[in-house]
Amino acid sequence: MKRIRLIPLLALVMFIGCGGNPPASTDPTVNLSASGKASYQATKVVKSLDLLRDIVAEGEKQTPKVFQPDVVLKVVAYHRKVVRTIGTVPDGWKSVALAGLTELKDSVPADQWAKMQPWISLLTTLYDQFVPGGTADPAIVDASLAADDLLELAFAQ
Repeated sequence: MKRIRLIPLLALVMFIGCGGNPPASTDPTVNLSASGKASYQATKVVKSLDLLRDIVAEGEKQTPKVFQPDVVLKVVAYHRKVVRTIGTVPDGWKSVALAGLTELKDSVPADQWAKMQPWISLLTTLYDQFVPGGTADPAIVDASLAADDLLELAFAQ
């Protein structure tokens, strides 16, 4: 009989103990400082730039080619310029990225640009969320630039 009385009491204690927990945050930067948030955002931009570069490079390998080799080299050059800037200039990379994007658009045929548009939109959205004061993770920057070197070697032949 004592066990039956303990079950409701135990259930009440568990219910009260669990009721005070706040919902989990979906923001991964919730516990970061201002410079940490800026660095997190800069790293997201680098990874998105990597995505654009990799998609264009893979598109060139398709049959028929989705992107021409000269377009791949232009995207790699843009990628390299912006990633280096993000890695070294915490407050000034947005203007460099936007100016380079305009240059890229002017140098790439319209049909090729249209195929890149979904990834360009991703980048411009991230550029709009720019938070000054952070540089990307140096390891990610170095790996990203090393991939640029490999692509330039592959497409220079």
